[in-house]
Amino acid sequence: MPFEDNKFDRIVSNNVLYTLRSEEWESVITELKRVCKPQGVVLISNLNRDFRAVNIYKDHIAKSIERKGFFTALAELIQLFYPTIQMLRFNRKINRNNVVGEYSFIELDEQKEVFENQNFKSIFPTELVYADQANLNVFVNRK
Repeated sequence: MPFEDNKFDRIVSNNVLYTLRSEEWESVITELKRVCKPQGVVLISNLNRDFRAVNIYKDHIAKSIERKGFFTALAELIQLFYPTIQMLRFNRKINRNNVVGEYSFIELDEQKEVFENQNFKSIFPTELVYADQANLNVFVNRK
């Protein structure tokens, strides 16, 4: 990355590692460590092995009905029909790429272990997010 060493107090990485082969993770984490200040925080989330986009979508629908009521949620779903079909199509491609080894979805504590091996300290247990379809971790850089 084109940043000087120890540049950032906080780094957020969302859905990056899983798009790489697992052999590439170490170099990415090494680079995050380099640009993160000592005692800086890294928040990272990635899709897990059980990822199914439809589960995120169903969870969103249920929460939308709960917050807005059935008819308002239904009207929004109708407006978003075409983008939803596109999203599900793209996510099917993501799952297919994972099967052929182009992607590396994360096991439950795999992300945590890889960061701890690079001398990051986990400050919370792995949390499931996105309707339990992704893993979220927060680390402190122990340099």
